[in-house]
Amino acid sequence: MHDPMAMIDQDQMMQVLVNLEKNAVEAMPDGGTLSLLLKDSPDEIGIAVSDTGHGISPQNIEKIFTPFFTTKELGKGTGLGLPLVYGIIKMHKGKITVDSNTEPSRGATGTRFRITLPRN
Repeated sequence: MHDPMAMIDQDQMMQVLVNLEKNAVEAMPDGGTLSLLLKDSPDEIGIAVSDTGHGISPQNIEKIFTPFFTTKELGKGTGLGLPLVYGIIKMHKGKITVDSNTEPSRGATGTRFRITLPRN
């Protein structure tokens, strides 16, 4: 990363990363790898949070940013973490995308969230 400066709310961005990292750890109950990648361009900062967990099923990918949607057992999740992440990224005029694989026959399982934030 050449220039790590971007106009963001530090507390909100910490909340984004904590939510994504917590979900990643929960997706790897038997252990795995959590990766954080930062990259930049003159106009934007990119953050990728990846895990080697069980992945998110294709039918759930389109629902993950919907408030109160959760795949966690009762009492383990509210379904508000990822909608909050989405809202914070949008308030920063950024973008968030996700790709995931649940099928070992198609390669390594896991999920990657990509965040792109404008510098100003």
